[in-house]
Amino acid sequence: MNIEMNIPKKGSRKINVGENEFLWLIRPKPTYSQDCLGSEITAVVEPVELSGTILRITFPFSRPDASLKLGSESVTPSMIERCIKNAISQGWNPKASSGTFEYRYTST
Repeated sequence: MNIEMNIPKKGSRKINVGENEFLWLIRPKPTYSQDCLGSEITAVVEPVELSGTILRITFPFSRPDASLKLGSESVTPSMIERCIKNAISQGWNPKASSGTFEYRYTST
């Protein structure tokens, strides 16, 4: 079964990495576990021009708007750009037909 997932245009941001344009999104409100348990922030990225593989980035800190803050930090466009570049170097193919590529952000 091939299920297409697209990032909604509303609330997403565009970013150019090299010659490629991507959309990225962090949920506008925290999930229950992000809010009450201080779980990690996640962002999703996909190419603008085609429905490809989704890049799911996990950041090792809680959301700034969470009730329980465990080392909260804001996600910046430069962090997203670095994650995209690193994920591509680790095998993420944005042009692949389906699926999700998991990537964990590290500050180094």
